[in-house]
Amino acid sequence: MTQPSASRPDLRLPLIDGARGYLIFAMTVGHIASLTGLRELNYITHKPWAVFLTGEGFMAISGFMCGYILSLRQDRYGFSGSLKWGMQRVWKIIRYYLLVFVLCALPAFVLPLSDTLAGQLFHGRASIGVTEALLFAAGLFRPSFYDILYLYVICIALSPLALWVLKSRFAPLFLGASALAWLATQYGLTGRVLDKLYEAIPQIQSHETGAFHLFAWQFLFFVALWFGHLFAQDRDAALAPITKAPRAVFTYAMMALAVFAVPGVIYTATGFLMNAEVYLRDYLTVAPLPLINFAIGMFVLLFVLTSPSMQGTWGQRLLTAVLSFGFFRVIGQKTLQTFATSIVVSYWVAYAIPAGSDVSLSMAAIYLALCMAVVYAVALVLAYAPPLRKSA
Repeated sequence: MTQPSASRPDLRLPLIDGARGYLIFAMTVGHIASLTGLRELNYITHKPWAVFLTGEGFMAISGFMCGYILSLRQDRYGFSGSLKWGMQRVWKIIRYYLLVFVLCALPAFVLPLSDTLAGQLFHGRASIGVTEALLFAAGLFRPSFYDILYLYVICIALSPLALWVLKSRFAPLFLGASALAWLATQYGLTGRVLDKLYEAIPQIQSHETGAFHLFAWQFLFFVALWFGHLFAQDRDAALAPITKAPRAVFTYAMMALAVFAVPGVIYTATGFLMNAEVYLRDYLTVAPLPLINFAIGMFVLLFVLTSPSMQGTWGQRLLTAVLSFGFFRVIGQKTLQTFATSIVVSYWVAYAIPAGSDVSLSMAAIYLALCMAVVYAVALVLAYAPPLRKSA
């Protein structure tokens, strides 16, 4: 089948931009809900109905797109060509990673951190100085909301080599090692090892190194990387296990999602289960449940979008309409920039909220609307500025 040019891959895959835009929206909602303590905001996203976060979605889409692009580049330019693209992408993300930190910390020079919620985002630090900046640059001090960008840097840097291995007979060994590392993270083994290492450096506090360390989502990223490669080589063959699945499989998958939704809804509505995921882990001792929930969810989405048996159904029309929604699609076209903007604006909102204060639902909605308005404005500028420069 005809493939797009390897020098300029077809990055505008159907609905990918809309999916990324939705994830940025859901992430922003989650950040404002976390800052204000108003879980009710999450009802406008998928979060009350699942035991996985937006992070899984970001890592899966990024891994898929990396695999898709790198596969095309390796076919045409070899390993060196894919390595060059990977390093260029990593350097771009690093620049935004550092810029976001500077913009988030900027108000701290004139506003006391201890008096606002921003101090909690910086892990209770009284001020931000050279020490914090150096630790941040080294990945040893990560304020809240920074984990995804940090993990992007590591995973994308490893992507060219990982794809080269995944295309070889060592693919099962690589994925097996990745899965073991992820399971070790889920059960706290790698966390305890890292805590011991951090004890040797007084300036480093383990709780300040981020909510998710290197091994947390790498397995999902590399599985998606492999799928992106298969998709680039032969889309029909890559999607065949989904498109040819019996309708009964879809029915059972929907039933499984309904089961997963129960603890999430109870937690969001009442707070009775203080943390649905911890509840499931403690009493069922199955740490992979969030990933299982995510995998089932992705199967359902892809089945609805691609299966011939779903063509023309109301479910497919609704899902396509959501992912084609212009608001999401515009935001998702420049994911790195809009992602960074969301984090910065969320931090600035945190500076405006006094520590220990109660925020009304209407005020939280205003904060959310403000954040999304700024994110959308940045996306519009980035979308229309290049054409305007060319026409001038």
